Amino acid sequence: MQYLKLKTKSWKLKEESKEMVIICRICEKKFMEAVFKEHSAECYELNNWKNELQKKNAEVTKLCELAFEKKQELSVNAVIEKYCFSSVKLLFISQFINKDER
Repeated sequence: MQYLKLKTKSWKLKEESKEMVIICRICEKKFMEAVFKEHSAECYELNNWKNELQKKNAEVTKLCELAFEKKQELSVNAVIEKYCFSSVKLLFISQFINKDER
């Protein structure tokens, strides 16, 4: 009977001396209670940096898309201008030739 009392006391002491394991709600990793507070602050800051990075990436992507659209617009306008100028030039030359023929 004494053996069981000692065993029970031993189990209770072991249970009391165990550190609690806490799961971080941000990264979902397990940490011992002693280091969790430090981890929590670091994890929170890292999470904020990740969110800020995602926002900046979205802004850069949007600006890249706008730049591409503007480049396409300028390219099309340049081609149109080139061919219009060539057409006007040819029209002018043909009118000049037709004048000489008369």
